[in-house]
Amino acid sequence: MRQSTTSCRTFRQAIAALLALLAPLIAPLIAPLLATAQPSQWNSAGIGGGGALFHSSINPHNKNEIFISCDMSEMFRTDNFGESWSVIDFRQLQGGNVRGNVQFTSDPKILYTIDSRNDGGTPVKSTDGGTTWTPLADDPTEGDAYALFADPNNTNVVVMADYSHVYYSNNGGTSFVEKFSTPSDNGCHLAGAWFDGGSIYIGTNLGLLTSVNNGSSFAMAQTPGILNGEAIVTFVGCKQLGVTRFYCVTLGSGDVYPGVTGAEFSYFKGVYTRTITETNWTARTSAIPDGVRPYFVGAARGNNATVYLAGGSDYGVPTVLKSTDAGLTWAHNLKTEGNVNIKTGWSGTEGDRFWTYGEYALGFNVCASDPNYVVIADLGFAHVSSDGGANWKQAYVNSQYQNPAGQNTPVGKAYRGNGLENTTSWWLCWADSSNMVAGFSDIKGIRTGDAGTTWSIPYNDFDFNSSYQIIKHPTTGTLYAATSSVHDMYQSTYLTDARIDGGRGSVIYSTDKGKTWKTLHDFGHPVVWLAIDPNDPNALYASVVHSTDGGIYFTKNLQNGTSASWRKTYSSPARTQGHPFNINVLKDGTILATYSGRRAGNPLAFTNSSGVFSSGDGGTTWVDISSPEMLYWTKDLVVDPHDPTQNTWYVGVFSGWGGAPNQLGGLYQTTDRGKNWKLLLDLPSKPNNTNRVTSCAVNPKDPNQMYVTTETDGLWYTSNLKSANPTFTQLAEYPFRQPERVFFNPYNDEVWVSSFGHGLRRGSNAPAQPPAAPKLTIPTNFATDVLRTGNLQWSPSATAVSYRVQLSLVSDFSSTLLDQSGVTATLYPYTNIAAATKFYWRVQAVNSFGGSLWSEGWQFTTVNDAPQAPAAPALVSPANDSTGVPLSRMLYWSPVTGATSYRVQLSTISDFTTTVLDRNDLAGTSIQYPTLTPGTKHYWRAQAINTIGPSSWSPVWSFTTVAEEPPAPAAPVLISPANDTTGVPISRSLWWNPSAGATGYRVQLSTVSDFSTTVLDQSNVANPTLPFSNLAYLTKYWWRVQAANGAGSSQWSPAWSFTTMANSSGVGAEAEKNGVRLQATSTGTSVMLRYAIPNSAKVLLQAFNLLGQPVATLADGELEAGSYQASIGTLPPGAYWFRLAVGNDVVLSRVVVD
Repeated sequence: MRQSTTSCRTFRQAIAALLALLAPLIAPLIAPLLATAQPSQWNSAGIGGGGALFHSSINPHNKNEIFISCDMSEMFRTDNFGESWSVIDFRQLQGGNVRGNVQFTSDPKILYTIDSRNDGGTPVKSTDGGTTWTPLADDPTEGDAYALFADPNNTNVVVMADYSHVYYSNNGGTSFVEKFSTPSDNGCHLAGAWFDGGSIYIGTNLGLLTSVNNGSSFAMAQTPGILNGEAIVTFVGCKQLGVTRFYCVTLGSGDVYPGVTGAEFSYFKGVYTRTITETNWTARTSAIPDGVRPYFVGAARGNNATVYLAGGSDYGVPTVLKSTDAGLTWAHNLKTEGNVNIKTGWSGTEGDRFWTYGEYALGFNVCASDPNYVVIADLGFAHVSSDGGANWKQAYVNSQYQNPAGQNTPVGKAYRGNGLENTTSWWLCWADSSNMVAGFSDIKGIRTGDAGTTWSIPYNDFDFNSSYQIIKHPTTGTLYAATSSVHDMYQSTYLTDARIDGGRGSVIYSTDKGKTWKTLHDFGHPVVWLAIDPNDPNALYASVVHSTDGGIYFTKNLQNGTSASWRKTYSSPARTQGHPFNINVLKDGTILATYSGRRAGNPLAFTNSSGVFSSGDGGTTWVDISSPEMLYWTKDLVVDPHDPTQNTWYVGVFSGWGGAPNQLGGLYQTTDRGKNWKLLLDLPSKPNNTNRVTSCAVNPKDPNQMYVTTETDGLWYTSNLKSANPTFTQLAEYPFRQPERVFFNPYNDEVWVSSFGHGLRRGSNAPAQPPAAPKLTIPTNFATDVLRTGNLQWSPSATAVSYRVQLSLVSDFSSTLLDQSGVTATLYPYTNIAAATKFYWRVQAVNSFGGSLWSEGWQFTTVNDAPQAPAAPALVSPANDSTGVPLSRMLYWSPVTGATSYRVQLSTISDFTTTVLDRNDLAGTSIQYPTLTPGTKHYWRAQAINTIGPSSWSPVWSFTTVAEEPPAPAAPVLISPANDTTGVPISRSLWWNPSAGATGYRVQLSTVSDFSTTVLDQSNVANPTLPFSNLAYLTKYWWRVQAANGAGSSQWSPAWSFTTMANSSGVGAEAEKNGVRLQATSTGTSVMLRYAIPNSAKVLLQAFNLLGQPVATLADGELEAGSYQASIGTLPPGAYWFRLAVGNDVVLSRVVVD
């Protein structure tokens, strides 16, 4: 029987009423079940590198472990020599720029260093190999330590210094005793220390501080031999065969002080050495190549002849020199030009960034137990060598993506970082599920086309420093980015007019998901925020920063693209002083804006120009809705996405300093559009006045879930945001102190975090369990004739962060030939394993929750290529049966695979019963024979040798010497380039007149007139010409030629010189670097120059013609930070370039005068 409609309706109404009564009781029970899972791990993502890296320390107990500190607070750590990096949790240890060398002791688990948190220096100790760190029991520096050295042969002996005092401990830091102090304004800089039993030698800027009685007393010894006006900046000791030797680098004495860094390399003075028994230091400076300016010195403890230098150069690239004869000679070790011996990441010759980005060494270390292991860190990157610098590789991108040595670095290539993320990321925008663009400082920004696996740099055609925000148009999909030449906007160091007002900025756009970009509008001032009106897709708002011209600008005809008209809002909020920040346009048309901090006056102080403001009439009028806490340093304003009325907002506030702005920071909430505010999160760092909240993010799929970012307190989280008093917790899984913003992937459940100095991290909701076992791929199971050198390969395992690989001769792996952990790639190389042998191998995947099950064990058998004697060589020259052969010349033969040496015989009889020459110890494939008898037939043959034995003899060849040897030729006469020529192209040829009787020539090209070092030194040149290429621009070179024949060599020709042309490529009318800006404008026969400098500095402004000849000096002296003008008139028509040098920063501008 069918039930009536009325009855059904009544039943449904009763159920609905019951559910309504139960809902308040059920909701709290169901909410935790519906809440989005909090990521259990935050994985590093990005392109790797880009920011300054400093103190570098290789563990002598494990050469594959390196610690590197960063001025953005990280202490990075690798246990596989730079293949991958982790960061020590900021709650345990923070790195810095002037402190942070990790010190190793006789116990691999006991380490010392200085914790740089809060810009201080607290000495700390680890007893578990560097995982956890605790402050020393005694700290006489009161948190202001500058240097700390530990005895590598002890666990308790520590020397430490603050600015002016040196302290000693023999009980592991339980107590310290002051051993030295100085009233010097330059303090006491500890440059390095040598511990040897009861003796301690410490290089300082004041001399050699020495103790020979187990630290009971110290005396400061002078440094005879080191020139007056010089001071030791770095120092190292080493001991071999009972001989202890010290090395040091000096700068000008006024340039060395506690806290000095490698940035001061330009003040280099000298390199010195002495043994422990000598009293005088001996200079080892003369052999250093011109233009190289070392800062660091490094050596292994057990090798006193091999020593390295690292620093900068006059050419703007980092340098490493090596000596194997105690400094008598030096050779370039890091060959940056052409990436000769360096496997590069995205920085290198012709790359996304040139070597000039890294510029100079800020960290350098030679492993104390092995001189072949070396690391250098600079303004952007880390590079390592494990073979004494013969070969180097980048250590900031996954090695699968690195570029081969000896080749130019490509532009626009995508890379995957390896955890060494040390650059500021401001924003993340999704063009679609695969294409994302991230805003960065210094490297401008990065883009991915594979959902964040690999990243490239899309902004190489732009000269801005930072992209602060990227937004996607809701209908066209066009991406818009806010850019600026000023980085770190509204951080503590960028709040003043002097740091900001000289900056430039624009809005740029992309119509192809971030692959290419064009300028939409150049505002001439930094742009930090953008917002599209949800009610008008053609209305775009921009926050433009400048103390007088700054404010909120807008266009209402965005559809016109570059022709769109822009103007400032009709008024600016009261109190504000040109520092707008966030813009939010609500659904009802209300404009919300935050204005951030500004410091002005003398002395500098925060102005009450910050806060939250709203406008209901398109910016004609504004209402100040700030709480009192927001008047000085307001950051992000976030509208709750779950409030349909858009009445609920959250605002991050920083505490300032200097009085009124103190202890105001936190996260504030309003539920009535700013009429009332509530402090939602008060950080525990409030007593330290570092309670500072940048931003927050509410999960669009979960109204109870919020993340909060802070300046120094890490990442915070709540899962009960909608309760009256939400509970926030600091996320222990997020390791960095200053997350900047949190982003929810609109296409899945990923959570991303940008940061101030640590790139991007991606939250993973993967189950808290080990990964699945990998699948093996190559060599295939049961494969035969496998090469003895190759790769073991397998498929990646989801959630794995590394792999463990085993290779064995037994199927149960009870013993192994190889057991390697920490492998980050999905292949591992093996080298020269046994021939005709069966091997077994397997792989395990690993993540933070443990290791997977082992993969299936596979087997393979290697090829049977047991060693055997080599083949006979093939003779090359002199050709068989040749005549007129010089009485003295070389014999040449071809190399033989597998040969370790060669034997050569030369005779006047074909059976070789007697010989003119018989050598069996030749490593190469040539030998000079002695002067032979004229007009005589000679026979020769060669034999290859290895450990198995010699080859058969080669076929016998013969030649007949010349009847009478002609005299040595005369010196050649040089032709071109003419002597003292200027403007010579960097690639062309050298020409000279042929010398009568010459059979070849030797040519030398050098940047020094005595040819003590050469750019080119070529012998056996057949013709009277030789090409050169890729010389340095605007550089003077000398060249000379020598003729030769069988009778000998001529005198050198007189040396001629020429100067190469100026580099006109890549130089525009306007240039900028690190806030140094130069703009040249041609007005008829005159040029007007406008330039700005960000800090007080020594300034040199010069004009040159296109040949590099100086025309005028327009400024030469100390200038205060600010903007300046200069002009030069009545110039002949032609191209001119202008060079502005401010400290270590140099910019070029080029114009044409008609």
